Amino acid sequence: VVTSDGTPLVGVNVSFINNPSYGYTVTRQDGSFDLVTNGGIAIALHFERAPFITQEHTLWLPWGRFFVMDTIVMRHEENDIPSCDLSSFSRPVPVVSPAPLTAFAGSCSERGTVVPEIQSLQEEVPIPGSDMKLSYLSSRTAGYKSILRVTLTHSTIPFNLMKVHLMVAVEGRLFRKWFPAAPNLSYDFVW
Repeated sequence: VVTSDGTPLVGVNVSFINNPSYGYTVTRQDGSFDLVTNGGIAIALHFERAPFITQEHTLWLPWGRFFVMDTIVMRHEENDIPSCDLSSFSRPVPVVSPAPLTAFAGSCSERGTVVPEIQSLQEEVPIPGSDMKLSYLSSRTAGYKSILRVTLTHSTIPFNLMKVHLMVAVEGRLFRKWFPAAPNLSYDFVW
């Protein structure tokens, strides 16, 4: 997988369109990837990485052979969001949480890193040069989901603000959503 100028593209999420339960892979430094599947069938693959346009390709795989597919060229996504004067807005402050804790579990700062209510250990480490923190919670399981809480607007908003656009890129996937402008707008992105 390469960009339009021929540069290998690392981190492209490659998955099966019709069988997401088969899993996915991510392209390496040289833009190549490996997937294991049955031969003698046609498969449809999904290629996704922000900010490139998502692509889907169907190919026929022979029996009992390694198959090298043609080069996939990914192009930058066209920005169809109108430009806005954002000088008077404060930047959103996203907070990444490993899992939602109960209100009781997070309310006692004197207890240290142990959360006895859910029998786990919680720790937060600030990321230097940013307002973000890495959060660790030992009770993560196979069904674990991370939560990204983003405050989009504050208690007062400009009268001419019509829409609020949210773009989140995680693990090579791009999520977009827009909201009608409103005070105290926030969004929880779960992945």
